[in-house]
Amino acid sequence: MLDKNKILIIEDDPEMRRALNLRLRASNYETVFAADAILGLSIAKRECPHLILLDLGLPGGGGFLLLDRFRDVGS
Repeated sequence: MLDKNKILIIEDDPEMRRALNLRLRASNYETVFAADAILGLSIAKRECPHLILLDLGLPGGGGFLLLDRFRDVGS
């Protein structure tokens, strides 16, 4: 059996996380969540998702800082 593609959702709005989760699971994706940048980075390292949906408008500009962090790791 093939593993499901895993998507990490980094989003501080619980309703948006819920809506994304429902839509993605209905399309047979596995989802994991983080509500802030620090937890998002930790979960990304641990879970190695195939895709990350990142809210750039996280409190404190965390989304943009996290995007830079992911870029640094990828290069």
